[in-house]
Amino acid sequence: MRILLYPNLEKKNCVAVLKDALCVLHTLKVNVMLDASLCPLLQEFREKAVFGDFDTLAPEADCILTIGGDGTLIHCAKRVLHTQKPLLGLNVGKLGFLALLDPDELSLLRCLTQGAYAVEERMLLQVTLDRKGGCARRFSALNDAVVGKNAPTGIAGFRLTCGGAIVSDLRADGMIFSTPTGSTAYSLSTGGPIVDPRVESILVSQICPHSLSARPMLFDARRTLELSIPDTTPRMSLSVDGEEPVMLEPGDRIVIQRAKEAARFICLHGKDFYDVLNKKLKGR
Repeated sequence: MRILLYPNLEKKNCVAVLKDALCVLHTLKVNVMLDASLCPLLQEFREKAVFGDFDTLAPEADCILTIGGDGTLIHCAKRVLHTQKPLLGLNVGKLGFLALLDPDELSLLRCLTQGAYAVEERMLLQVTLDRKGGCARRFSALNDAVVGKNAPTGIAGFRLTCGGAIVSDLRADGMIFSTPTGSTAYSLSTGGPIVDPRVESILVSQICPHSLSARPMLFDARRTLELSIPDTTPRMSLSVDGEEPVMLEPGDRIVIQRAKEAARFICLHGKDFYDVLNKKLKGR
């Protein structure tokens, strides 16, 4: 079996956990692959692993093991989306809704070699930024796409449509478009519902709405949503999965729809979504 490792070296204790994982995988006689940039850091493993270009190695791997938090797993999942390789997250972050394997559970890696695991698919959103003049940018969102103000004052105006029909004219600090996976992220903190990942849908939540009746809305994943930015609104930006924001201009349109591809995650525990939910949010 060939496993490609993707560590986030900015995470505390990542290097120590990476080395522990390498030792376990070597004992299991797994063919380990790593990006060549990690070679100086892992001199003792030079003869026990294959080092090369990550993007070249990814199509050759049977699966990918990320070491970091949920953000690490999300970033890697989108980077290797075209390969459709399943990913497993080893959590050295804070919460870990997606990166479910803890450092004290490295013995469970044997399940990979035994085929004792399940692969779960998670839908993504395709986020298209349309601008006057025909300029367009496309992004993939595994968690969410957030449109928000860049200034503490002023209220932004939006028009939300679904399939061309007006849903609502809104006034708020911003809008969050989430996948079911992202329903436990930023949307949750705005009062949005938790959505079972098997319910393929698009969740829309408002950030600090200027309304007594504003509520989150759940749309069929087959629908196409469009958010229009009026000319009179304050300066806004678009951020997808917490990545570098893109400044918006008056008159921009943001089109949200289900992406054709799906991310594939490995589950070793055999736990249901609600078991994980109870563990992660208990007492919070």
